[in-house]
Amino acid sequence: MRAFRQDLRRKGIERRRLRNDELHSEMVVIFGPELSAKQAVEQLECLVARIKKHGLQTGKDSSEDYVLETLAGKLVK
Repeated sequence: MRAFRQDLRRKGIERRRLRNDELHSEMVVIFGPELSAKQAVEQLECLVARIKKHGLQTGKDSSEDYVLETLAGKLVK
């Protein structure tokens, strides 16, 4: 995940190159079978607002701490 790879980069450790069939900068959002198109858009708008306000959880770093990344790129544990 992003947090672990960013932690390695900050420590100067070479990161393994991602294969073409691995996620690079893509995002996956899974909608349930009962969600309408209108509800999907509303939920995505809520997600955007939450990320803007609180940041995006990008996984665990090498010390197993969960990391949030703010819009400014600041990492928060």
